Amino acid sequence: YNAAASGMSSDGTVVGTIAAGVAHDGAGNPNVASTSVDNQVTYDATDPVSTIDDPEHGEVYNAASWTDPIAGGANDPLVSGTSSGVEKVEVSIQQGSGNWWGGSSFDQATEQFLDATGTTGWTLAFPASNFPSDGLYTVHARATDVAGNVESSPTATFTYDTTDPTVVSVAPSRVLVSDDDVGADEFAVTAVFSETMDTGSTPGLVFDPDVAGGATPTLSNGSGSWSATAVANDTYTVVYDVADQNVDVRDITIDVTGGEDLAGNDQQDYTPQSEFSIDTLNPAVLSVTVNDTLLADADVGAWQFQVT
Repeated sequence: YNAAASGMSSDGTVVGTIAAGVAHDGAGNPNVASTSVDNQVTYDATDPVSTIDDPEHGEVYNAASWTDPIAGGANDPLVSGTSSGVEKVEVSIQQGSGNWWGGSSFDQATEQFLDATGTTGWTLAFPASNFPSDGLYTVHARATDVAGNVESSPTATFTYDTTDPTVVSVAPSRVLVSDDDVGADEFAVTAVFSETMDTGSTPGLVFDPDVAGGATPTLSNGSGSWSATAVANDTYTVVYDVADQNVDVRDITIDVTGGEDLAGNDQQDYTPQSEFSIDTLNPAVLSVTVNDTLLADADVGAWQFQVT
């Protein structure tokens, strides 16, 4: 005898029992009340929930910082004290807005899910060598519980970047520093990089000749800050105090070192160029001469005496 159960309004345990005297055999004998121990099932209409722990959404990775395997967790929420449990977790990986990973390359035109290892804690092997190029990638996880409920699932979009940043330009605030520029925050150097940089890694500016070092520097108290030219945090500016050290220094080059992008790639070597000069040297009188050391009556008249 089969009995259909319906009308469940929430998750929980469905128990089937047969009361005494509701069934009779051919001789008219009534049944006794059921005592079965396998007369209950779990009713679960709630989707499981998965998480993606690695990679992190919005993060930037290179070959060294990429974490293999892709990993996360999943659970089937308890409702009224019951759940059916997580049966499996599947993962898809998309390259930009293009193809999905098919197991050996990004060759699937439609979303392809691959079975992860584990359930409440799951992993999917994906070494850095699988990335065909730099760019955006999206990981999509999908958990299914024992009752067959499939979640709408989370995603994590990240950037894979193995390209070293470059210095696009270096520009001083003036090409000649003179006595008129002496004072606090009167000189600046701006370096623009090819991409967003890690603001936790401070680039260094190296002057040749070294007018910012030694016992009597013309430039001192450099203070750096980041800003945007083409993209966020691609521009580093250092502002200096200018001192009058009575020097004349020509064709000063500026090297930029130590920059690092968000993925941890070190900047490419920059070839310094002649950028500016400093002239705070006070002029000196080298000689004074006159055209006549003795003025007499014979010298009277216009333009007769000259001092050089």
